[in-house]
Amino acid sequence: MTGKIRMVAAFFIHIFLATLFVLIPLFFSGYEREMWMSDLTVLLDVFFFISAILCALIFWVTDELIKNETCKLKRRKFLNWIGDLKI
Repeated sequence: MTGKIRMVAAFFIHIFLATLFVLIPLFFSGYEREMWMSDLTVLLDVFFFISAILCALIFWVTDELIKNETCKLKRRKFLNWIGDLKI
């Protein structure tokens, strides 16, 4: 995949896996299943759920910036500038 379709697919994969990272341990623990199956808004208040989503978003943005050609050129210029500072 290329372009925006790849970006959107990568976004949903990152968010989906972050959600599974929280939901799977909740499912296997003694957590009340009726509560998290019926009231999804309770999960939004859980610290681990929010932190997993934020980490997934940060990782997705970093991943996209690494793949971006404009950022690659700027990074290369910056590294060359640092290399020119040799004493």
